[in-house]
Amino acid sequence: MLHGTVGASSLMKKYSVILIFVIALIARILYGTAAPTVIYGADSSGYYALGKEMFAHPTLQTIIHPYRTPLYPFFINAVFYSIGLGGAREGSPDFTYGLEVVVVIQMILGAAAFAAFYEAMKRWVPQSMHRLIGLCILLDVFAFGWERSILTEGIAVSLVLITTTTLLGTLLSPTKRNFIILFFLFTLGFLLRPALLTIPIATLPVLAWHFRKKSAILIPAVLTLIGFLLVPITYAQVNRIESGYPGIQIVGDIDILGRILETRLPIESARDYHYFYTTVRDYETKSLTPHPFRFLEYYDPDIYQKMERFIELHNFNRTVIIHALPEFLTHMITNIPEVLLEVNEFTQVKNRNAGVIATIVWAVQQIYGKIQYVTLLIPFVWIVVMILWVTKPTSARTLTALLGTMVMSQILLIAAVVYRDIGGQYQRLLSVIRPQMFLFLVLSVWSLWPHGREEQKVL
Repeated sequence: MLHGTVGASSLMKKYSVILIFVIALIARILYGTAAPTVIYGADSSGYYALGKEMFAHPTLQTIIHPYRTPLYPFFINAVFYSIGLGGAREGSPDFTYGLEVVVVIQMILGAAAFAAFYEAMKRWVPQSMHRLIGLCILLDVFAFGWERSILTEGIAVSLVLITTTTLLGTLLSPTKRNFIILFFLFTLGFLLRPALLTIPIATLPVLAWHFRKKSAILIPAVLTLIGFLLVPITYAQVNRIESGYPGIQIVGDIDILGRILETRLPIESARDYHYFYTTVRDYETKSLTPHPFRFLEYYDPDIYQKMERFIELHNFNRTVIIHALPEFLTHMITNIPEVLLEVNEFTQVKNRNAGVIATIVWAVQQIYGKIQYVTLLIPFVWIVVMILWVTKPTSARTLTALLGTMVMSQILLIAAVVYRDIGGQYQRLLSVIRPQMFLFLVLSVWSLWPHGREEQKVL
């Protein structure tokens, strides 16, 4: 009998990753029965259209496009072509079926990423906390719920989970192979969503400092950072050559314009950019909604076909931000609580009486909505963690510093450049690092307790 029990336990350990994958996938399927709508909007349509053009006319200009980066448009259309529905017309039955397949693949990727992350956590998390943290991340519908969207979040949550797994794995096993994989993942992140470039820029210096006395590891860390920095620089340069646009993507400039309109930053320094200076002044005088897309279309419905306007917008934004930097940073800091606490309505179960599963999912969402208040501690805990790390950069402290820096880089970026939008855009963008937020808070607080410090010595 004892032999049979030991054998079953051994078998469970052997196939634990598969078991966790199945559990994570079941959680996603159950959520899908309670919230069956696939989130598809104007951005989704833009991704699909860019991808169609990319596949129909594969040139450098269609792949490196000034409006959006190429990975997600490519991903969507690659799925469509792989099932024989390439070029399907939006709104057609074939198109609807193709979207459903995209969502299923995103859910599978999400479950697989969670399983790998959960298994790797055994090396970083105290044994007494491992399952609790895993359960907390597993049930966070505000994160994995976006896998049912045709937006970059559909695969960004999974990609950032795998990137985190590799990054923390590199801390414990700093091989050249791991640094190469990191570079590849960081590059994919940038091509999926340029905002993710803050992660390598913020974390690789922490990793390099930890290994500053080991040149065999320090050099690959520095080379990975330099190599990655060349990616957005090269991308922007190709944009400049191919279309004249001097940035990475136009959507980013439109976001910043939204923040300028929203916070009413002084624009006197940007008088030289006549079109945007005069229209912004007029718009503010009329007290119209500070939504950047509505602003652009209000003055010129055909503006999206006029590259010269977006070149001017890029320079207008840069000039305003540079000359109003103190006000800009003040708005960023005061915006952090709203960024952390916002709940996005698109992933919520509206009808909690639609069945037992819907009621359970609704209850879980209510719990996570309340748990979010704990995330207000993140900026303060991060400051303490960084001070302790600087004084003594042990492996355990470097691990929490990496997590905290990754999280804060995204929080600060969202608070700085993202405007308020319908449905709760902050939580949508923050969803990609929600697992890391919870893990960072738990590990940081745990490490400050005496028994927690003892358990973390295993690192």
